[in-house]
Amino acid sequence: MSQIDPSTFFDAKIAEQYDSRTERMNAVVENLHALIGLVLEDLPDNARILCVGAGTGTEIVRLAGLHPNWQFVALEPSGDMMEKCRSKLKKQGIVPRCDFIQGYLSDIAPDETFDAVLCLLVTQFVLDSKQRQAMFDSMASHLRLGGYLINAEISCDMQSTESNEMMKKWIAAQNKTTASAEEAAKSIAMMKQHVAILPSANIEAMLRKSGFGMPMLFFQSLLIHAWYSKK
Repeated sequence: MSQIDPSTFFDAKIAEQYDSRTERMNAVVENLHALIGLVLEDLPDNARILCVGAGTGTEIVRLAGLHPNWQFVALEPSGDMMEKCRSKLKKQGIVPRCDFIQGYLSDIAPDETFDAVLCLLVTQFVLDSKQRQAMFDSMASHLRLGGYLINAEISCDMQSTESNEMMKKWIAAQNKTTASAEEAAKSIAMMKQHVAILPSANIEAMLRKSGFGMPMLFFQSLLIHAWYSKK
């Protein structure tokens, strides 16, 4: 496997196709975001949310619609994805409630804190386990007491006897959510090359090491898992 550089890997072509690909997984996406909204509904009326790897801003649009006084920081290393995100939020009238930072967690001021940090389908691209742990540690450090970290990623015990069967279903899902068999094959090849798939127990251990006493797995759709952890 090779470590991608997200600032260049997620280029204009991927940014342009990102939302249309997501729309073909609408049932999964809607369920995940509905549950995220449920988890975060006890945050204060003036909550401030950090979205790590904000992509095209889907989670910001959803949460901004539910909570008109929430403020957001979109953190995204890819300039092309950030441009797409800014354009989407502008159409929704959300830009005045959002700060945009093209970069990484290291570009957030060390003393800046948030009521929630969202990191959806991002940490799986960090292949080095120490760097991945450092990313969880950093997100935890930016949370206010009582704040939530929500992380979602592809997860599976690839050494288990069940993993082959799960991968068959995942590939079948990719074939249904892509425009062509060629696109599906590229997606699977990309995952094998650039994604570190860990068992859920490993991810939960990392969250505990970052100071979260009880990571809660609240969502699973085939390989996609999501946890919330409260500080």
